[in-house]
Amino acid sequence: MERIVYYFNHTAKWVALTILSSLKQKDRVRDLEKMLRVVVELRKLDNYDTLFAVISGLENQSVYRLAKTLEDVKKIDLDQADEGRKRSQGSIRTGTTKAGTLWLKYQSCRALMARDKNFSPYRMAFKNSFSSRIPWMYTSPRATFADCRSRHKADMLSAAAGNKTYLSPNVIKWSGFQLIGESLLSVLQCRNYPYNLGEGDEKLKRAILETPDISEQVCFPSKNELLI
Repeated sequence: MERIVYYFNHTAKWVALTILSSLKQKDRVRDLEKMLRVVVELRKLDNYDTLFAVISGLENQSVYRLAKTLEDVKKIDLDQADEGRKRSQGSIRTGTTKAGTLWLKYQSCRALMARDKNFSPYRMAFKNSFSSRIPWMYTSPRATFADCRSRHKADMLSAAAGNKTYLSPNVIKWSGFQLIGESLLSVLQCRNYPYNLGEGDEKLKRAILETPDISEQVCFPSKNELLI
């Protein structure tokens, strides 16, 4: 569990640092666009844990202060001819206030983290994922956008706390254990559908995992220090 916690927090911080480390606005627009496309691809893969880690990094306050950068990124379109094909750059609309399709796709993915009805958007998406998938195992308790624990872990803890072990001295209340088992089984069943993506990009893997774990004060400058 500690490794899951570290990976989630490290990925979120790496996403924010990648965008904030660029001094020029055009470079930040490029980096932010790539991160939004990563979000879209993670959603297609049903990799919810990394999906929410990247979104948490994008929702960092220091990134959200980049008003001019966000304004340009919101105008970028996905490839209209083939939205499933990856592109390094999208077309930017000019002279319009309507959001581009890339930003709309991102908002759709972001909506999965909504707390409405006990995170029902995520629950429904996870339930309807019938192939390879990675559940939302953890989210940082310090995150401003999704301040909560894993929904699966929370379900098991809630079932354990809300149900008595015994109905009477000699009668066990099995319904409570059934609820715990169902929550646990939904996660364990994910192992039955492994991904077959071939060899990963080792350079990208090292770039993420070997990034120094610097302090948030250095990583996320204050509003007065940030060049927008």
